[in-house]
Amino acid sequence: MTSPMIVFKFKPKGDDLSPPKATGIDVCVKKRLIVKDFQVICSVDNKKSTIWSCRAKGRVTTSNGNPDRLGNDDKICKLWTGSFNFLKSDDLNRSSKLALKWGLHKDEIYNYELKPSAAIWVEVEVNLIKSHYVDLSSSENEMIEGPEDAVGVEVAGEKLWLSKKILSIHSPFFKALFSQDFNEKATETYELKEIELNEFLHFLALVYNVDAPIDHESVFYLMKLGDFFQCDAVIRRCEDYIVSSDAASMCLAKKIELCDGFDIPTLAEECVKKLTIAEVKKYFNTGNDKRLSEFTRDLMIERLSSE
Repeated sequence: MTSPMIVFKFKPKGDDLSPPKATGIDVCVKKRLIVKDFQVICSVDNKKSTIWSCRAKGRVTTSNGNPDRLGNDDKICKLWTGSFNFLKSDDLNRSSKLALKWGLHKDEIYNYELKPSAAIWVEVEVNLIKSHYVDLSSSENEMIEGPEDAVGVEVAGEKLWLSKKILSIHSPFFKALFSQDFNEKATETYELKEIELNEFLHFLALVYNVDAPIDHESVFYLMKLGDFFQCDAVIRRCEDYIVSSDAASMCLAKKIELCDGFDIPTLAEECVKKLTIAEVKKYFNTGNDKRLSEFTRDLMIERLSSE
């Protein structure tokens, strides 16, 4: 556990539980309550400038009586695993939720029927597997080696303390910025204009190797930031996502336009080959081909000629 700031909460619909703290050891809470949809919540402080992730596993045990007085045959046990991070967090309380749907029916588990409307005992176990927490509002956060490595960067009005060394290794943009010939005291602040805070935090998480998944929406702004800051590590992560099974449902035309816009011809060609002839014709008929570079447009024409 890298920080005691990560807290687990357990909340059934319409009820609440006092959160036990998760500090690297097993956590368990018991409560008699009414259960419908149960949530396991990983919660951190309400700072905007934190990047964090957490992986956990455990079990939820339910019974109609006190579980300490019952045998195993009188209980229902549900195993769970969860991945939590700041990207999934609620803007108000910076918590990431995992909903557990019971879906239990008579004779399915222990020949016991769970009645969602009934008050039952719930016992929750949490085993913390791995967590990562970086408070970027602190000039002494874990990514910074010392005072000489700390640099203040302001994004959307929020001051972040970052590592010169790490950013300079991954980004020629930052290397050039930090090597400019002027006073480089720890109090010096660089302002990055016209950049969204949440998008920049996602970018930083990838650079700092904090678990921060990419999806159909974030891949666009991450490619933009990776290109702007000349950060190959982030661009490669985006490329890996585009060809992964996670992006299987992403529109091929969008993938092609993304690869074309950031000059990744190999991936653009791979995506074009996956298009059907009908899809290529539709793309041209709608005039979308005018958005493409000459090279990618020729790839599309070549695909048509393979009919």
